[in-house]
Amino acid sequence: MCTVGCASISIQPTCPSELAVGESGSVAANEIDPGAIPTYLWEVLPSGAGTFTNATSPTTSFTALQAGSAVIRLTASDGLFQVISQCTTIVSGPNQVAVSITANVNPAGVDQTVTLTCSSIGVTPAITFVIEQISGPSISLIQNGNGMVTLTPAITGSPQFQCIGSSNDGQDSDPATLTLTVNETAGDTGGGRR
Repeated sequence: MCTVGCASISIQPTCPSELAVGESGSVAANEIDPGAIPTYLWEVLPSGAGTFTNATSPTTSFTALQAGSAVIRLTASDGLFQVISQCTTIVSGPNQVAVSITANVNPAGVDQTVTLTCSSIGVTPAITFVIEQISGPSISLIQNGNGMVTLTPAITGSPQFQCIGSSNDGQDSDPATLTLTVNETAGDTGGGRR
C-alpha cells in the first residue's frame, strides 16, 4: 500500500509535428515521475498510420505509413496507477496531383497546327494547367482553353514541352514532358510519305 510521498506515474509524450510517408521520427514518454515499475505501450490511431520500432520502450521511433493525422497515444503504468496521454503527427503523402501531356499529332509537319493537351491523372484533381516550351527553337503557343495550347512549328526539330497542374488547394504536380518530332511534311518518319 502506498504511504505518504507516493506519486503516480506521470508522462508528457512528444512526437514529431510532421513526417512524410516512409519517414521516421523519435517519440518519447518524457516521464516526470516514472513510478516504481514503469511499463509503456505506444499505439497509433488509425492503426494503419504507422509502426513503432519498440512499442513498449519509453523512447522509440515511429515510422509513418499513411497520409493524414496520426494520433500517437502512450499508455503508461507504474504497477499501481495508469495514465494515458497523446500527441499528434501530421503525415504528408506523396504528391497526389499528377498530369500528363499529349499532342494530337506526333510526329508533325512544318507549318502543321498541333494541339497540346494537359490532363489531370492524379488522386487529387488538377484544376489549372501551365504548358510551356522547355527546349528547341522557340514556337509561339496560343492558349486554347484551360490545359490546351495550339502551335505551328516553322522548322524541323524536336522541341520539348512541359505541363504543370495545380490543385484547388495550390498543390503543384511534378512536370509532365513531351517531345514533339517535327519533320518536313506531316506524318514523315524519315522514310518519306506513302
